[in-house]
Amino acid sequence: MPTDSPDALALSDDWRVWVVDNLLRGLTPAALIETLVARGAVPEAIARREVEAIASSPALVACKRMSERLERFELLRRLHHELWTTRAAPDEIERRAGVSAEELLERYFVGNMPVVLTDITRDWPALARWTPEYLAERFGDSEVEVVRGREGDPFYDQRYAKHVTRMTLRAYVALVRALGESNDLYMIARNHTMQRGELSPLLDDIAPGDDVLVDRDKLRANCSLWFGPAGTFTPLHHDATNNLFCQIYGRKRVELISPLEPGLLDRLQGFYLNLDPPDAPLAGHPSLPEGTRVYTVELAPGDALFIPVGWLHQVRALDVSITLSMLAFPRPNAYRWYRPGFVGIDAPSKDKR
Repeated sequence: MPTDSPDALALSDDWRVWVVDNLLRGLTPAALIETLVARGAVPEAIARREVEAIASSPALVACKRMSERLERFELLRRLHHELWTTRAAPDEIERRAGVSAEELLERYFVGNMPVVLTDITRDWPALARWTPEYLAERFGDSEVEVVRGREGDPFYDQRYAKHVTRMTLRAYVALVRALGESNDLYMIARNHTMQRGELSPLLDDIAPGDDVLVDRDKLRANCSLWFGPAGTFTPLHHDATNNLFCQIYGRKRVELISPLEPGLLDRLQGFYLNLDPPDAPLAGHPSLPEGTRVYTVELAPGDALFIPVGWLHQVRALDVSITLSMLAFPRPNAYRWYRPGFVGIDAPSKDKR
């Protein structure tokens, strides 16, 4: 059969996807046939045959059902997004003192709303003691894991395991002090510093109170120490848990975006939303949809930022900085199913973040 026989002609896969997409959008088969012919995709007879076959396919029926279901969820997302923007101060994250454990859980934890708590660490011994020099003097011989060589890898946070190195805490403090402003060296949560037995006395300097966190055994397994020079940067990502991010030493700037903002979840790659440029301020960023609402907070020693599960955030240290993140809430806080960035790709067999 000659290759130019009408029976041998067919739409390309790209055109077939285009037909399905537009049928789901409500365009008529006649309109699609007319467009295909006008654009020279195939002759009219072939266009009619192909479009009618797709329009009568049981697969299109299944696609329509899925499309309608997704539209319902999109309408629900829009509703919650619009309700959020009608708050008294929709462009600000609250800064509050005197928040009880009950209110923290009911208003912010359940409500999936960030807040800066300005007094929750006020009575912690850590706030007065934890300096780089204190850590070096008391725990200097303890070996810790840090990540080094980050600046040579554009995906240093995702590929952190390639950059892990071990050294004494005394040597690490000396490096931090010598580096000045740098993103090349950082002690991050994945290094599990707080779970190492020789550093467990640090937990004695934390006094969260029984009304905020659970027993101390759960706290040890669910807290992380971040320590590094000014300039360390964590790119835009979300977590699969709620997080109380307690600033102990130095300052950090945190930028946050609600997961309800349109168009963001579709762009996730794993837990990250890769931007170009990757470390620019988020407000007005060219890689974000126009109008994306960005919240910026600056954390000083004594501030604790509650970061709700799913909220996108990026973090920059403005000074040499020590931060404690705590996940040990008295309610379930393991949302392993919340992985929108893994939909459509092979999800990891376990959490390797």
